[in-house]
Amino acid sequence: MKNKKCLLLMLVALAACSSPFTPDEKETGEFTISINANTSRAVAYPPSTADIAALKFVFHFTPQGSGTAKDFTVEKSSTTKGKVDAGHYKVTMDVYDLEDTTILYARGVADNNPVEIKAGVTTTINIDAYNAANAEPPVISVQPQDATTHVGATATPLTVAATVTDGGTLSYQWHSNTTASATGWSNVGTNSPSFTLPTATAGTTYYYVEVTNTSTGSATKITCGPAAVVVNPVYTVTFNKNNTTTGSTDASPATKSVIYPATHIDALPTPSTRTPFTFEGWNTQADGKGTVFTASTPVTANITVYAQWALYVPRDATWADACTAISGGGNNQSYTINITGDFDTAGVTAATFGNVTGLNVTITGDYTISLTGTGSLLRPGVNQTVVIRDTDFVGNSGNNTALIYLNGPNANLTMEGNSSVSGNTSYSQGGGVFMNSGTFNMTGGTISGNTAGNYGGGGVHISSSGIFQIEKGTIYGTDNPGLANTATGSGTRATLNNNGTAQLGTFSVPGDPTSTWTSNGDLVTRNETINVVDGVEVP
Repeated sequence: MKNKKCLLLMLVALAACSSPFTPDEKETGEFTISINANTSRAVAYPPSTADIAALKFVFHFTPQGSGTAKDFTVEKSSTTKGKVDAGHYKVTMDVYDLEDTTILYARGVADNNPVEIKAGVTTTINIDAYNAANAEPPVISVQPQDATTHVGATATPLTVAATVTDGGTLSYQWHSNTTASATGWSNVGTNSPSFTLPTATAGTTYYYVEVTNTSTGSATKITCGPAAVVVNPVYTVTFNKNNTTTGSTDASPATKSVIYPATHIDALPTPSTRTPFTFEGWNTQADGKGTVFTASTPVTANITVYAQWALYVPRDATWADACTAISGGGNNQSYTINITGDFDTAGVTAATFGNVTGLNVTITGDYTISLTGTGSLLRPGVNQTVVIRDTDFVGNSGNNTALIYLNGPNANLTMEGNSSVSGNTSYSQGGGVFMNSGTFNMTGGTISGNTAGNYGGGGVHISSSGIFQIEKGTIYGTDNPGLANTATGSGTRATLNNNGTAQLGTFSVPGDPTSTWTSNGDLVTRNETINVVDGVEVP
């Protein structure tokens, strides 16, 4: 009893003090400790008010870094105040029975460990208590944090740091969900304090971890999180060199990535090279009919863009060099030949661009290509499309065949702008343009001063498999001396000799033969000038 009386005197003394802890002379900060009665966070606690009167509370302040550990004791109270050196501390609690201080009644940990005590500031420390017979709740010092990464990246793992002082074993279970809701969570990961984030798919995923302490035959679990992890999409731009020419090079690099929230690539790659062609930029379609692609073009999905190639004659190559390069460039290619000056060239008796198919060639430039010797200046072949724009093709009186000769299924020629076909002689048919088969679209230009022999069609001759469509342009006849196309054979066939299909009309997109054709009537074999504007014949 003597000892109990002494103990009671001590309790009275403690209760009379406004601060039961001895202040330190160093730079200190005040704290207030409150024991948490929220039983959802631990085993049921605190005890009743009557029990508190018979308990001793020991609060352990363990510095996280430099400093000295300190213990503070208070009896018969659930709220304490005191001072401690400023710094970061892990705060735990042991509760003993005053009647027998060898009996550990309960334990507790601060729910916001490590606690920062600031000089001159009062910090509230909430202690979660738990029955000493149960495993100690883990103390969390590092929580999983929100993160942002991108598809395919090696993301920094989510981590949790937890400790216990009762010698228990910690285990971990990670969970994921596509929403931060109360349901729908799935177990992921392994029994580890870290979790490697999957980055194969773009989107936002939420993660939390359960940390369980197993000790003295029981287990206590706490939950950390959730953390939101955003995996941003990555879009790849592939730069296709768009040719099979021997010795050509790929772009460097051949692919570039756009990582959201970026909207475009940082810069275009070093372009492909191809002799004797000039690189003209990138396009979303191989034939150049898509959208021009630049470093500032928005990228919202994986995309392939195609190198565009042009030939400058006679800068990059001669006409013969250009035709040879295209012939060897493979199927399904598109080219532009830029005519940069007047020149003469020999004629051909076979397809100008060889046997490649799916070919699109545009010949452009306000200059003149003149024929030397005999043969055709241009012979589109099977499944080849050729456009002549603003370029003059000039034959000679000593020639023996059409200046432009279409021969083969889907051999297509479009004449547009200020192009012209003139000054040529064929000993048989089609002095200017001859269609053995294929399609000739005229959306501009003139055909004049050509002569055909026995079978007529000084300007244009159409065989039974040929198709001629004129939206705009002029084919001169005998009523225009000096410009007239002529035929030396019998019959009225100087301007047009039609054995196939010849129509005037319009394309749904003016000047674009790939759009829908609407016929405004047939054209027949004739000597007189054919002058068409917007699908209508005019004087």
